[in-house]
Amino acid sequence: MIQRLYLRQNLEQKMQLKLIGEIKVAEFLSLPEPYFELYVKEVESDPLFSVLKEKYRIVSYRKFYDVRVAKKVELKDEAVPEENLGEMEKFFSDPSLMKFLTKVGNAIGEEDFRKVLYGKISLEEVKKKCDFSSREMEIFKEFLNNFQLHQIINSSSFSFSVSPFKPRLFLVASFVWEKDELFIQPTGEYLAKGRYQINYKRFEELVEKGKIKKEEVSRIEGIFKKIEMINRRTTCIYKVLEYLKKLQFNFFKSGNPIDLLPSTQSEVARRIGVHPSTVNRCISNKSILTPQGEEKPIGFFFSPRWAKNLVKKVILEEKEKLEKNLLSSPLTDKLIQEKIIEDYGIHLSRRTVCKYRKALRIPASYKRCR
Repeated sequence: MIQRLYLRQNLEQKMQLKLIGEIKVAEFLSLPEPYFELYVKEVESDPLFSVLKEKYRIVSYRKFYDVRVAKKVELKDEAVPEENLGEMEKFFSDPSLMKFLTKVGNAIGEEDFRKVLYGKISLEEVKKKCDFSSREMEIFKEFLNNFQLHQIINSSSFSFSVSPFKPRLFLVASFVWEKDELFIQPTGEYLAKGRYQINYKRFEELVEKGKIKKEEVSRIEGIFKKIEMINRRTTCIYKVLEYLKKLQFNFFKSGNPIDLLPSTQSEVARRIGVHPSTVNRCISNKSILTPQGEEKPIGFFFSPRWAKNLVKKVILEEKEKLEKNLLSSPLTDKLIQEKIIEDYGIHLSRRTVCKYRKALRIPASYKRCR
């Protein structure tokens, strides 16, 4: 019975830590661009990072295909986080929160409070000792999530605070033409450098040979975790841009909205092999510059209205072919659906085609015959 209870508590604790981990990743993916760029610089300025890259040759860069280096973009003053905050100042700046945490600390003791902070004691155990109300439980959970996110992302001097950040668009790349080829030109250094490559095999060999001291292993593994987090976000952004480059090729060439093809965040997530929420967080508050010099939010390209444009485009093509006697009769909704799939690889249902055709006030095929 005791063993079963212990296993259940252990499972609950693991599930809780997993959930916390997912929250941390989600928050990291949602970091505004200036905070993310400063975080990358903080990781790369660590002397141990330089040792791994220059001396041991464990870490290297792999540039993304079809990326062209752009000039460095300057951050605006309002976009730069304060770097001189005390390590935990932002968590304890609220007097009421401080009073509440002191109450919790007195109830469970300093040692257990530290264990709670690092996930070694479950929230249920704390709740029993403190007799939390549901509201107090939510406050404490929010505090723990913030604290643990701070630990994984801000394990050194770098500090950020999302709340005072003014939401605005951040230009991450431009699409540029070189002769007949379309390239991605990033505005930030991290996309220009590409993704990190970690040679884990070489790392293990150097540890076995004693060239890397055992006391350094833990710190190095910590840097590896940060690098993998950076890679996850950077690669996702690049893959979304690469997807847009291929999907909206004709639009980037003409600049005509009629050439915009419909897509969804779920579709791009399926194509690049991530969860839709990952795409949503990665493109949030980010924009690109078209070859025509127009800045567009990345979310602009996932608007459902472009499906309506596509239906309109097919019917305009139909009209031209009818006038030139290249088509014997107008296309039915079913035939429009099939043409869109065949010509553009976009899967719209017949019902969706019908809905957008009606929204455009275009009559059915048998009426267009007249």
